[in-house]
Amino acid sequence: MLRLDLPDTDNLAAAAGALSPRIWDDLVAFNGAARTHARLSGREFEAARYRIALINDCNLCQSRRGAPGEEEGDAGIPESFYEAVTTWREDQSPFSERESLAIEFAERFALDHIALHDDEVFWDRLHASFSDPELVDLGLVIAGFIGGGRFHRVFGTDSVCMVDLSARNA
Repeated sequence: MLRLDLPDTDNLAAAAGALSPRIWDDLVAFNGAARTHARLSGREFEAARYRIALINDCNLCQSRRGAPGEEEGDAGIPESFYEAVTTWREDQSPFSERESLAIEFAERFALDHIALHDDEVFWDRLHASFSDPELVDLGLVIAGFIGGGRFHRVFGTDSVCMVDLSARNA
């Protein structure tokens, strides 16, 4: 259900953004920068993005496909990858160590950031696989996914996603 008085349009996200254009434009720029400059593989990026889409219960985000640098719907990442993210705790075999860590980091960042901060064993695992700049990129990307997805879910503007899936070359 739409929680804002917006014009009848196919792009509810942009219509909502028009209500606060300065902040909206910066948010769109942030999303583009995250896709363009994050030092993550396409699969790592998509693993984190899709896990947050599931947590946020964003049907639109869950339906999107395409790693950075791909057009939506390209065959670069198979559908089985996305299916495996839904059951990653039961079977991590489809994922590299870094992909599994990206999924777990995304989930814990979204659901229990306090415990995540205090888990030395997990941080040791993260630091064994990611550099500090990569961890900052991963954290910023996840924060953007959480905030953007929840904004759209809460206001009911999640029928159109603002993330340009083709904005980056991995």
